[in-house]
Amino acid sequence: MLNFHKNHRLLVGTAGGIFLFLSLLIAVNPAYTVQENNAPLPGSLPTNAEITAGMHVFIEEGCVACHTQQVRNIDMDKMWGGRPGIPADYAWRHRIDNLRATPSTLGTERTGPDLTEIGERQPSEAWHYLHLFNPRTVVKESIMPAHPWLFRSVATVGQYDNELTLSDEYRAGDRGHIVPTEKARQLVAYLVSLKQVDLPGGTTAPAFIEYKKAPPTVAATLSGPGSATALPDGAALYSTHCQACHQASGEGLKGAFPPLKGSAAVNDPNPELLVQIILQGYNAREEYAVMLAFGAKLSDNEIAAIATHERSSWGNKATPVTADFVKKIRETINRSAGNITATATRKRHENLLPFNSRLASDHGLAGLPDLRQTPAQRLCGNHPRHRSRRRFRLLDALRLHCGGRADASAFRPVYDPARNPRHVPTKTTTLHRLAP
Repeated sequence: MLNFHKNHRLLVGTAGGIFLFLSLLIAVNPAYTVQENNAPLPGSLPTNAEITAGMHVFIEEGCVACHTQQVRNIDMDKMWGGRPGIPADYAWRHRIDNLRATPSTLGTERTGPDLTEIGERQPSEAWHYLHLFNPRTVVKESIMPAHPWLFRSVATVGQYDNELTLSDEYRAGDRGHIVPTEKARQLVAYLVSLKQVDLPGGTTAPAFIEYKKAPPTVAATLSGPGSATALPDGAALYSTHCQACHQASGEGLKGAFPPLKGSAAVNDPNPELLVQIILQGYNAREEYAVMLAFGAKLSDNEIAAIATHERSSWGNKATPVTADFVKKIRETINRSAGNITATATRKRHENLLPFNSRLASDHGLAGLPDLRQTPAQRLCGNHPRHRSRRRFRLLDALRLHCGGRADASAFRPVYDPARNPRHVPTKTTTLHRLAP
């Protein structure tokens, strides 16, 4: 008989044994099983030291207290991800060190939005920097606290600094150049990396529990390019994909994101430029941040719905855009992505503009045409930020100059930051012929 009331060693030993058994049963064994039978999904991008450091900054700043990173299998979570979350989505996270456990970023409260796919919904680093410095600069109604300590004021902007364009309202009297610190860059790198990975082909994604009716559709019945088709709710799509930058009022943000209200591109009778900008992105204006492409993210119907909403809101009164018209523009872009022959280059000669004289003269090509492949690129001009875009147009002209015998493999891009010290090297390139 066990005399626990008389033998204290037996009592402590039995209690310790039970504790150890239960720890192994309900803690250690499940954790080991999950670790051995879980791995990132195929197609997951490998993380790097900057992203990992950014996750630590995310936890250090207390972001997990207000933001979740889990898409539940209920209908209301559809807006946060394309499918419910699975264990493999979090397999890349590991222990910080021997004394600190794996960081928990799932969160338990959504004071702010879920961040599972924030890198997909908002891939613009410029937006994230503004939002971190003061969320009210991009979302007037935001209750998120500002993080000015993640930024510093400098007298001279360095070559790789991402200067923030802020109005006096948010500068608090500081007349210097506001640039992010290393912690801010790491945090933004982590946020931009947050994207759901598609499941392997043939794998059925977990289903959402449906309890809401399908969103209403809007019929594009007015006369416009293409044939009339039923479109999704453009206002809802705009709110999800565009409003964070261009604002609910369509007025954008000065020095950061251009206005859509009264925009010539939006109100143009021919919506080709607007559709092309949505499909391919836009980076032709020095005073605004880069707009990334949505062609791979949105369907023809969704792009048509957004374009139609923009062309009929905030006082804009342009004709609607149909999915058929977007499909034609997308097909044209896909065709033009291939190699352009010398014959095709000659046929388009009447639409070409001169090369930047310095770039052309470097290669003895003064007077050769500048191949402008899209209407959006016709706005580029000869600004230094856009020379990298003209690299392949330069090669087309070289083929024409050499009777179609020049090949892209005969040239290599050489980055020259000295010509444009305010921007990263990928913004400026020159071409140099390789030694034979």
